[in-house]
Amino acid sequence: MNGLYLHFLLHEIAGILIGRVISEVLINDRFIQVRMKKKALFISLYPDCLAMYFGTTQQKDYARNVFFTDALRDLKITGLQQAGFQPMLMVELARPDTDETKRTILILTFYHEAPNFVLRTENRQKALFARFIVKRPRPGILDAADNVSARDFDQNDLYKHYDGIDKSLSRELNPERIRELKTMVHERVYAPALVSVSPLNISLFARAAGQLFNSFNALFEQAIKEYCRQRVEAMQKAQLTDYRRRITDNIEKMKKRLEQSRDYENCLRAGNLILANIDRVPKGAKEIILDDPTDGKQTKINLDPAINAQTNAQQYFSKYKKLKRAIPKIKEKIDQLRSELNRLTLDNFRPMTGQIAERREKSEVFRKFELDSGSLVYVGKSSRTNDELTFRFAMPNDFFFHVRGYEGAHVILRHRAPKGQRPSHHDMRISAEIAAYFSKAKTQKKVPVSFTERKYLKKGKRVKPGAAIMLREEVMFVDPHLPES
Repeated sequence: MNGLYLHFLLHEIAGILIGRVISEVLINDRFIQVRMKKKALFISLYPDCLAMYFGTTQQKDYARNVFFTDALRDLKITGLQQAGFQPMLMVELARPDTDETKRTILILTFYHEAPNFVLRTENRQKALFARFIVKRPRPGILDAADNVSARDFDQNDLYKHYDGIDKSLSRELNPERIRELKTMVHERVYAPALVSVSPLNISLFARAAGQLFNSFNALFEQAIKEYCRQRVEAMQKAQLTDYRRRITDNIEKMKKRLEQSRDYENCLRAGNLILANIDRVPKGAKEIILDDPTDGKQTKINLDPAINAQTNAQQYFSKYKKLKRAIPKIKEKIDQLRSELNRLTLDNFRPMTGQIAERREKSEVFRKFELDSGSLVYVGKSSRTNDELTFRFAMPNDFFFHVRGYEGAHVILRHRAPKGQRPSHHDMRISAEIAAYFSKAKTQKKVPVSFTERKYLKKGKRVKPGAAIMLREEVMFVDPHLPES
């Protein structure tokens, strides 16, 4: 989104936004939703779809960001500032009904190379993404109306010298159209056209090339929703392609197993030859060559030197039975995989593959509690599921809880705090209370609960299931308790 389009958008929504109170901040990857009761400011910080609009709240696929929610909750929007025509918005915030003078500013940057969502107070600054830049202001594009003549006009170079435009708009401009822009800004009359969604391309002049809108807010709303739809569809197509490839690879592996299983007759022949020549098999031999009376040829047979000839024969007979039984099962599995491959389409495919599918499937094995912050607490049900939960399901930055000195369940807190931030003390305490509840110390008070990040755990050698070693450890004392449902 260039600075000129941001200017037009602010003209439309500034009066609606100022005075509203923020209730929470929800995030889905690079989509942000700043909620204000039933309405919200939607912000897309994808470099190929930089946009923003004000509309009705959405809950699906969004997760609460604990840090920004705690910092911005109950703050009222008191002002919106754009420096010239830069693609950067400063949202001024204050706590309503108080005399508090502490300054809080939310900065939204729409620079293509480093879009960001930044909270700035008198004491600190916190950015959602690592790279945060602020560029020096340049002359606004409207200044070019008086400074650029047709003779020295270079539309491909215009965006490098003036704020307010991007490459796409720069290619459409000429001296006459720049003067039109000046009229649009002063008279606030414009009709933007949505040319393409991915990448987002908007025009103020291509009347026949795109869908016309009478407001930038409506245009950005449709663009973001369509971008989301296309993004999900592209992701599903990629997952479907990957899933079909894995089914194809699995079919090829099953075919190889089928060819190996068809060797079962050789196992039967080897077992019969060993029994028929049991007196000729030397003790401790690794192999023997015997005459096969069925075809008159010599056959080399591998042996296990640690067992006698009769046991070697029995092993070949067992392998013969196993391989013979496996053939119809392998054929049936190949038919099932081929049938699944033929029926798979984008409409009936439910994209949940790889580690995500494995973690989702395993999560159903554990007890699960959802906290008010959006964080999730998982609890193992047995020694086996404790191991599954801690050493296979949990991720490095999840927090692990276990009662100190007592047998009990493993508890994992999957928190919503920003990367590098610890979860809130409230979530930590609830997780510890759950760990105390699912332990042999359930009936006691002030139970010591050890906790650490999952990455500081290791499983020792030759230890019983459910055992874990903490490389770092902290302890809090809590009363056993379950969160209210």
